[in-house]
Amino acid sequence: MQRWRVDATCLDKHHDLLFPPFSDERDVPEHRYYDMGKMLCEHCPVREKCAEVGKDEEWGLWGGLTPADRAAGAEFTPPPYSLVPRYIDKIPDHTPRQRLDINAAWLEVRRFSDKRVTNVT
Repeated sequence: MQRWRVDATCLDKHHDLLFPPFSDERDVPEHRYYDMGKMLCEHCPVREKCAEVGKDEEWGLWGGLTPADRAAGAEFTPPPYSLVPRYIDKIPDHTPRQRLDINAAWLEVRRFSDKRVTNVT
């Protein structure tokens, strides 16, 4: 394992948040997984290094950037909900060979997050 990954907030979190199941294996939009993954990335001390390492990856969330974000050359955009940092442990841990129930996880995590207020002019 690369040394910087030891400090990653997502280190032991469920892999589906970073690498969502393929469309034929899930019943919710891909962005639901990525939005929860970005909640981790927002507080990660190695987010910029992760984004740099993953800049050419075709799949997965790297440094808070989805494949579409990377293809468009976008910067990190905070997710619609902001997870209160002390509740990062509410994000499900990785369980080998077990799919994440994203709907249940989303409901649980939303209890410990705040909807981001966006300025509309």
